[in-house]
Amino acid sequence: MSNFALGEVRLWVTTDGMIYAHEMPDAMVEVYTSVEHAYQAAKTLDAAQREKFRYLGVTSARAKRMGRSLKLRPDWEEVKIGIMRDLLMQKFRPSIPKRKLISTFQAELIEGNHWHDTFWGVCMGKCDFPHAPLGENWLGRLLMEVRQFYGLGTAEPMCKHGKTKRQECESCAGGFDNASPQIVEDEL
Repeated sequence: MSNFALGEVRLWVTTDGMIYAHEMPDAMVEVYTSVEHAYQAAKTLDAAQREKFRYLGVTSARAKRMGRSLKLRPDWEEVKIGIMRDLLMQKFRPSIPKRKLISTFQAELIEGNHWHDTFWGVCMGKCDFPHAPLGENWLGRLLMEVRQFYGLGTAEPMCKHGKTKRQECESCAGGFDNASPQIVEDEL
């Protein structure tokens, strides 16, 4: 389920230069070879910089490195989660990836990592300074939301444990979560 996996996704660029990861009328379409390529390209409003992510031979790992040096669009912090959500909706639209995601059933999906990404994932503490798992797990949360949409046809925002309403989640309400999380450790 890695965002590094090859699979065509698109960005839509409007005439005023804004970038979206969902269909926009009268917008120019840019095609990318992976979610990682498109996500990194969406960080900038500079068309020439985005084009570099579409070059043949740019791996997902290289795209991630390239994205670290971009001048971020002014609204990046406000739009990055929505862009990732829309890219994941595209990625899992085809039947085989969709079936793989749905086959995780109601498991809590955790983007486990050891490189301290505590926004998109959960650093599992297997590193230079061992610690308890720590992170917001936004990628796992969005994957569970996409799974909910494709599996049940609902697109309600979900809590980090995969429940559509926080009050229905024992963990969010202060109780205990008995479900075993499914750790998805792969490179973002």
